[in-house]
Amino acid sequence: MRFTEEEIKNGYLRTHSTDDWPIERKIVDTASDKIKLACTQLNETEYQKKKIVNYWCEFLKDNPTNYKKIHMVTRMNQQLFNAICHQKELDYLFIKWLVADSIEQIQELRKLQFLYLDIPPKITCLNDLAKLKKLRSLYLINSSSVKTFSFLGEMRGLEELVIASRVYAGAKPSQKQDLSFLKNLSELKVLSLFDLRLETFSLDVFEHCVSIENIQIRNLRYKENGKWKTFLRKDMELLLERLPNVRYHNLDRF
Repeated sequence: MRFTEEEIKNGYLRTHSTDDWPIERKIVDTASDKIKLACTQLNETEYQKKKIVNYWCEFLKDNPTNYKKIHMVTRMNQQLFNAICHQKELDYLFIKWLVADSIEQIQELRKLQFLYLDIPPKITCLNDLAKLKKLRSLYLINSSSVKTFSFLGEMRGLEELVIASRVYAGAKPSQKQDLSFLKNLSELKVLSLFDLRLETFSLDVFEHCVSIENIQIRNLRYKENGKWKTFLRKDMELLLERLPNVRYHNLDRF
């Protein structure tokens, strides 16, 4: 299933609202296969908080085909993350606040098509994401701790990729090697790069990305001859010349 015109223009996340999804907190009281999960940070005693999380973890593991879409709106710990990864039918996962040391279990979500991952500081490697062969849309938020994006070169089915280094005040921008992985993403329709620092940069990496129709770049800096340079309006103009199918961009904001 290919990206629709609305998804290309606005991105997957903005296109698909979760406003009408049921919110689950303490117990399962809906038969819906999509939920907003808010089972942490409740106004309960510590004992009750732990009991509720344990209940949900057991439910998710014992009912592995219950949900297709989970939007986590409160903090998620390692235990809850691992439990969610038992949901074999899951095609949508939104994690805004993950407190964990590993995402290894995510490779079990073989049907996942959309992933929004707010990356915790302790996570430095995202290679397990490359196992998600059906993923179409990937949002990597607060990516400063990740050492390399090279694994993205294996995710050839991606139609949308968003990498945002800084979201919170005081967060440091991400400094990565390069964007060479783009050479393998020939199916990409939407690309957004925010607050990145690159050791090297060349427009040549976009050579095989001619399918891109929406590109957004903000606060991108890269090294050239040992000095930091800023991606400017003239650079965006040159890039757009190489991407003949682009219809949506943020050139006017440079």
